[in-house]
Amino acid sequence: MSTLRTLLRHLLAFCCIGYSLSSYATQPAIEVVTEHLPPYQFIGKDNQLTGISVEIVRAMMAKAQVDVPIQILPWPKAYDMALGQKNVMIFSINRSKARQSQFKWVGDFLKQHYYFISLKSRKDIRINNIQDVKNFKTGVSKNSFEHQMLSRYGFAAQHNLVISDDQLPLVEQLYQGKVDLLFGSKITLLGLIHYLEKDVSAIELTYQINESPGNVAIAFSKATDDAVVNRFRQAFKAIEASGELNLILTKWINAFNQNTYLR
Repeated sequence: MSTLRTLLRHLLAFCCIGYSLSSYATQPAIEVVTEHLPPYQFIGKDNQLTGISVEIVRAMMAKAQVDVPIQILPWPKAYDMALGQKNVMIFSINRSKARQSQFKWVGDFLKQHYYFISLKSRKDIRINNIQDVKNFKTGVSKNSFEHQMLSRYGFAAQHNLVISDDQLPLVEQLYQGKVDLLFGSKITLLGLIHYLEKDVSAIELTYQINESPGNVAIAFSKATDDAVVNRFRQAFKAIEASGELNLILTKWINAFNQNTYLR
């Protein structure tokens, strides 16, 4: 009987160890969503998903020992998923004050400033303050930080906003004269223009919003398990501490500044 009890104790201990190891190795049931937004995340010349944020997220996944496919969706759908569902990672998302309590944040990686741009040929566009901007039509992506920010300033659809699920058509509309202005960070606006192979020299920075908009970040939906969020926070801290994050940023920013990141 004593031998049987000892055998059972060892068997129970072995099962507990096995359960613990298998639990750690289990992939968390998460969805990872983003939008098509060069140079942060885009389909490259080889039809593969790439970009600044994509490399950061994949490096973070490697540290977290997680392998989950990244879904490219229209931003309104991705944003709604992250607002309303459990266990959804979303990037690249601006960590604004209004969004601070709506998500569980993993890490910030790039600070930006926001501008209105227009065609140089539009000599009729003269802007000295935000009220002047309201006399023109500005293109923004639905539920984007830009859309939310301009709404706070009193901009509205059907009056001075042209709202789209995708930012690429808005760039086309700017060059066609169907919208007067686009609004966004310099890296985003120039990234879209480069991607569509438009003439960058034809546009100009018309007006800058003078406020701190928040950083580009990676986040989880509010209902996500804390254990999952913490696993990725630790992974983000690890790539930050090792210098891997800075190497990714430096590589991509240099390529962007030289206009070689799409090659």
